[in-house]
Amino acid sequence: MRIKILFTTVIVLFALSFSNAQTKYDFSSVDNLLQDAVPKIGGSAVLIVMNNQVLYQKAFGEFTIDEVVMIASASKWLSAGVIMSLVDEGKLSLNDPVSRYITAFTGKKGAITIRQLFSHTSGLSRENELVLMNPLITLETAANRIAQMELAAEPGTEFAYGGISMQVAGRIAEITGGKLWNELFKERIADPLEMKNTDYGGLLGITKNPMIAGGAKSCLKDYGNFLSMIINKGVFKSKHVLSETAIQEMLKNQIGDAVIKFSPYSFFTSERITYGIGVWRAQVDPQTDDVIVASCQGAFGFSPWIDRQKNLYGVLLVRNRLQNVMPVYVELRKMIDIILK
Repeated sequence: MRIKILFTTVIVLFALSFSNAQTKYDFSSVDNLLQDAVPKIGGSAVLIVMNNQVLYQKAFGEFTIDEVVMIASASKWLSAGVIMSLVDEGKLSLNDPVSRYITAFTGKKGAITIRQLFSHTSGLSRENELVLMNPLITLETAANRIAQMELAAEPGTEFAYGGISMQVAGRIAEITGGKLWNELFKERIADPLEMKNTDYGGLLGITKNPMIAGGAKSCLKDYGNFLSMIINKGVFKSKHVLSETAIQEMLKNQIGDAVIKFSPYSFFTSERITYGIGVWRAQVDPQTDDVIVASCQGAFGFSPWIDRQKNLYGVLLVRNRLQNVMPVYVELRKMIDIILK
């Protein structure tokens, strides 16, 4: 009986702490913003967590908080997690040249590093990305076909956002990890982070040629678990999924002084937004260049971010064009900053 009473007391205290976390701040302005946005973006689901406490979790319009959607380029951050897990184990280095693993890459293309592959500075052309869309070939075949493409720039000199180079890095992960990409992701990221509804199967189910840069689907809770690991320096529920060093490397400026040849951020701001390993460095300390806010938005509007100053992470889950979602995302972020002051 005493054990039962103790257990009940713990549950009640947990419920009260969760409730207090949600009611301490007034999120009515966020409610209004997202409700008013329903006609434009077709609904959304939002998660906001600070100091490991859920402050806000709600769905609007046609969505529920359990909605699973294709996340497009938000896949890049997840994929970076797989790459960095292999770096942690010493199976590869970010400075390794492609030719060490894929002999079809020769000359200047062979000297491209994994770091450049995952920071859009490889010099590989963006013009023929249809190879990414073919689920009937393997990732190995895709990488070998990419090896035949001409370089668009000297490796390391230009930043050109795209998916081709990450497809090559994905194949290198398969070689060094000894398993197909979907298995690597499941074992190294999805399972330890309890991401039960996240995979790279795409619209047709499991494929041997997953889109490393944009082929994942996920949900609010799953991606939130991933961000929890990032904000907590590689740890999730006392499990070390990635090392703190790996997280730091992921968030460093990986493009240096490279010329910005193409960036989707150029449609929204004139500011130079730099890139880490699979993630945007959306706001940095001007004195130290350390990341304050990191984000990884997708073409369908899915918008995850972390704010290291506030020890906060958030996910705006939608299914619409990023152009339509971006004003809502920007306003949401502003509101959160005001609410949490």
